[in-house]
Amino acid sequence: MLKNKLLINDERTELLLLSTKRAQATLESMEISIRVGESCIEKSSSVGNLGMQADASMTMEQQVAVTVKGAYFH
Repeated sequence: MLKNKLLINDERTELLLLSTKRAQATLESMEISIRVGESCIEKSSSVGNLGMQADASMTMEQQVAVTVKGAYFH
């Protein structure tokens, strides 16, 4: 990435663990994080990327909620 002069924004990097609903109960109780640069990235229940909200079980509930909220805003 340095060759192309691209950098990772440590402050905006998010961690999402995809799993089945059964495995989510186990993962939620675990303290999971990764280190990127100087920042420690904690796991999140949903993340946004290019205008789409994804949640850990890929149910799209968060995306629908954001879309509906935006529709009523205007």
